Amino acid sequence: MGDVTKGEGRTILFVSHNMVALKSLCNKSIMLENGKLLAQGNTLDIIDNYYLKGKESSNLESYEAENLEKAIGNEFIKLLKAKVVTQSKGPIKTSTEFKLEFEFYALSDLENINLNLTFHSTTEHIFTVLTPQKNISSGLFKAECIIPGNLLNDGTLIINFGIVKDGARFLTLFEEILRINIFDDRLNFEGWTGKWGGYFRPILDFNLIKK
Repeated sequence: MGDVTKGEGRTILFVSHNMVALKSLCNKSIMLENGKLLAQGNTLDIIDNYYLKGKESSNLESYEAENLEKAIGNEFIKLLKAKVVTQSKGPIKTSTEFKLEFEFYALSDLENINLNLTFHSTTEHIFTVLTPQKNISSGLFKAECIIPGNLLNDGTLIINFGIVKDGARFLTLFEEILRINIFDDRLNFEGWTGKWGGYFRPILDFNLIKK
């Protein structure tokens, strides 16, 4: 396909949702929705618009209760805020570091608890993160978890937040409290333009050495 697009005197219409392939083959692009023209111009600009459009339509990157009485939870915990924080306002890509922040109110003193984050795709569990076990007094708390860039693959990430008692049972569990679309950041990669398999895409220290 790349050889075809480089020939002089040719006009190629390439239709795709594959942003990596689009970047490698086209310098100008248009974005359509239900047959209507939404944007046209430089391919990188159109890709950013496409990502932002997807982010707006399917993400749930924040929750905030109006007050403690209206907060979701139970007799142990009330969740006041949950949000995804990034350094920029653009879409979250595979190279983006982001932070998960939670504010909750403990209605009583609690012993031997862990904070629990579980990460899911739309079909299955991916991984779980736990804090060390500790005792907390009643009051307002803030929890933070940093997800480094170049760790997760592109796709939809669904996040549950919970409080575990004695390492065995949930005092409370807020299911699907956050939902994030992670977009492919492989736009300067030459070669494979298809979907990378798996849920992780870490950049590791992997070198070739001639002996």
